[in-house]
Amino acid sequence: MGGRIIGFLSGVLFSSSLAYLTALEFKRNSAAVSVVLHDSKDILDNRGKKVLPPPRKLEYDTRDDVAETFKDLWNEEIIKGVNKVYDVVFNSNIQK
Repeated sequence: MGGRIIGFLSGVLFSSSLAYLTALEFKRNSAAVSVVLHDSKDILDNRGKKVLPPPRKLEYDTRDDVAETFKDLWNEEIIKGVNKVYDVVFNSNIQK
């Protein structure tokens, strides 16, 4: 009897979590579709009018630590060196 109750409750948990995640995905997709429909409506409303494109945002990542930047530069140089070693042909019979 206990196995049936546990099975029933696990089925309820699984189906409710699946329904919740599906509703979340629908909500996320509806927001994206709404933005696209709004942009399409604006394009149709402004036919024949000269419309300037929206300003583009400039996004960049910065680091607070200079040591991390130097580590990245060092790793880049190491990778270049390893790639040069891999490019060396040790057997003269192999054509590159």
